[in-house]
Amino acid sequence: MYVLCTIIYEPIRWNQHFGWRLMCEGEKLVTFYFWRQVGEATRDLFISWFPKWMEKP
Repeated sequence: MYVLCTIIYEPIRWNQHFGWRLMCEGEKLVTFYFWRQVGEATRDLFISWFPKWMEKP
């Protein structure tokens, strides 16, 4: 979770300090939603490795 959060928020912070223009709210939201989907897909892939008997009912 920490790594995923840094992937989402650090580019936005870096852009605020060093970018030639600020990101608009839409760009920030798109970045968040993209990496959220990546995180969910990674979680689902990780969970799929466990045997079925270990799943929650």
